[in-house]
Amino acid sequence: MYFNGGVDMYYFQFSYEYVKARHEELLKEAETERLIRKNQVKSPRSFNGFRFILSHLGKIMVNLGTSLQKRYEGAPCAQCTQSGCKN
Repeated sequence: MYFNGGVDMYYFQFSYEYVKARHEELLKEAETERLIRKNQVKSPRSFNGFRFILSHLGKIMVNLGTSLQKRYEGAPCAQCTQSGCKN
């Protein structure tokens, strides 16, 4: 194998610059993917907050329903008073 002075040196320099630039691109892509994954991990946590709110809303509705049931437990419904049923 022989060394062709400037041409081979130019090719080596071009290859090095290309590899270096490609390496920088890959590092940027890896950083972007890392940030995306980091934010995806936080998404379920915010969903847990939503779940927390719905859970408490459900408890409030159950308590309200229980309260209404106790209040109107002995009272006949409007439909029963009209038809005469004993529910």
